[in-house]
Amino acid sequence: MKLMPPTCAAICLILTACTTHPGYQPPTLTLPEKWQATPEHTAALPENSPWWEAFADPELNQLMAEAEHLNPDIERARTLLRQSRAEYQTISGMRAPVIRGNTILKREHESANVDASTFSLPGETSNLFQAGFDASWELDLFGVRRQLSDAASAELDATQAGLNAMRVSILAEIARNYIDLRKAEILMALAQEDVDIAQDMLTLVRSRSASGFVAGIDLMTAETELISAQMASEPPRVMRNAALNRLNVLLGRYPGELQIKIINRLPVTPHTLPSALPSDLLRQRPDIQAAERHLAAASARLGAAQADWYPRFSLLGQIGLASSAFGNLADGASRIWRIGPSLSWPILRSGQIATTIQVRDAEQQHALIRYRQAILQAMEDVENSLTSYAHEQKLQAQQLTNVAHAKSRLELTEARYAAGLSDYRVVLTARHVWTAARQDQIRSTAALAYNWIAINKAFAGRFNDIPAESPIVHSEACNQKHTPGNASCTTSH
Repeated sequence: MKLMPPTCAAICLILTACTTHPGYQPPTLTLPEKWQATPEHTAALPENSPWWEAFADPELNQLMAEAEHLNPDIERARTLLRQSRAEYQTISGMRAPVIRGNTILKREHESANVDASTFSLPGETSNLFQAGFDASWELDLFGVRRQLSDAASAELDATQAGLNAMRVSILAEIARNYIDLRKAEILMALAQEDVDIAQDMLTLVRSRSASGFVAGIDLMTAETELISAQMASEPPRVMRNAALNRLNVLLGRYPGELQIKIINRLPVTPHTLPSALPSDLLRQRPDIQAAERHLAAASARLGAAQADWYPRFSLLGQIGLASSAFGNLADGASRIWRIGPSLSWPILRSGQIATTIQVRDAEQQHALIRYRQAILQAMEDVENSLTSYAHEQKLQAQQLTNVAHAKSRLELTEARYAAGLSDYRVVLTARHVWTAARQDQIRSTAALAYNWIAINKAFAGRFNDIPAESPIVHSEACNQKHTPGNASCTTSH
C-alpha cells in the first residue's frame, strides 16, 4: 500500500480541522421566575385533557373536534407541512452518492480532413454501442451539504410548529365565537323579557288612562318604551347570526349549513388555570418554537455560506461496456471503467462569497431578534390575560349583588305604581337599571370566559400533546426525517 506523502497528509488534516461554523445552540435567555398577575380562587388545570373540555360543554367539544379536520386554515397549514417535508427530503438526498444509468447507440461518420478519433477513422462511418453507470459523490468535508440539510430540517420543524400555532389560534377563535353565540342568546332572551314587560306596562297604563288615573303623557311614554324595547331586541339577534356564520366558516362550511340549538345558557367558566411558569413558554408555545427553529435554520445557512470558502472534493466513477459491434458488447474485452477524485475551489468568487456570508449573517441576527420578540410577546399575552381574568373575577360577585338589588327595586316600584303610590317615571328608571344590571352581568360572565380562553391560548398548555396528523401518517413522516425505528418517532414530533 502506497502511503500518502507527508505534505499532502498535513494539508488534508489542516483543511479537515477548519471549522466553518460552530454547532448551533438555542440562545440562553433569563426569564422571570413568576408571573406578575395572580388570579384568586383558582386550581391547576387537569393534565389529561384539552383545555376546552373544562367547560363541560358537549356542543363545544364537538365543534373543536370537527375543526381539527374541516378548518381550511389548518388544512392549508398541513399542506405547507407536506411541502416542507418534501423539500427536506430533496435537500437531504443531495448528501448521498448520485448514480446514473446511461445507454448510447450511435452511428457516426468522421470527416476525412480531421485526425482519427477513438472509434472512427477519417472518412469512415462507424457504430458505437455503450451501456453502463456513472457515479459521483461529493465528500462533505466542510459541512456544506450537512448545514443545508440541517437548515431544511429546522425549517420543517418550524413548519410543524406553525401548524400547531395555527391550531391554537383557530380553536381559541372557535371557543370565543361559541361564547359570543351563547351570550347573544341570553341577551336575546333578556331583550324579549323587556318587550314583554313593556307590553304589560302599556296595557296597565292604558287601563289606568281610561279610568282617568294617569296623564296622557304617561301613555305616550309607555308606548315609546315598547317601541324602544322592540328595537333593542334586534342587535343580539344580529350578534348571534354573525357568531353562527363565523363558526360555519371556521368549520369549512357555508353560512347556514351548521345549525346550533338555542339553550340560553353560557358555559360555566372553570376556576382552573394552567400551572406553567414563564420558562415553560419556551417549550409550550408553538410560535416560540417556530421562531427558534427559524433561528436554527438561519444559523445553518450561515454555516453553509462560510463553508464556500473551502474547496469541494468529489469522487467520480464510471463502469460499463463499449463496443463498435453490438454482438461484442457483452464480451469481457468491452469493459470500460474510470475513477478519480475531483477538486473545485472558488478562487475568483471571494467577493460573492463574502457578500453571501454578510447576507446570511444579517438573516441570522434578524431571526434572533424575532425569537426574542416572540418570547416578549408571549410574556405580554400571558400577563394581560391573567390580569384581565383576575379583574373579571372580582367583578362577578359585585355584578350578582347589583342584579339582585336592581330586581328588588323594580319589584317595589312596580307594586307602588300599581297601588297608585308612585309615578310611572320611577318604574321606567327602575326597569332600565335592572335591564342594564343583567346585561352587564352577562357581559362580565362572557368576558371571564374570553379571558380564560385567552390564558389557555397564551400558554398553549398541553396543546402539543394532540397530534397534528394521525399516528400512522406521523410515524411515516418521522421515519422519513430520521433513521427508521428512531425512538422519537413513537411520539408526536
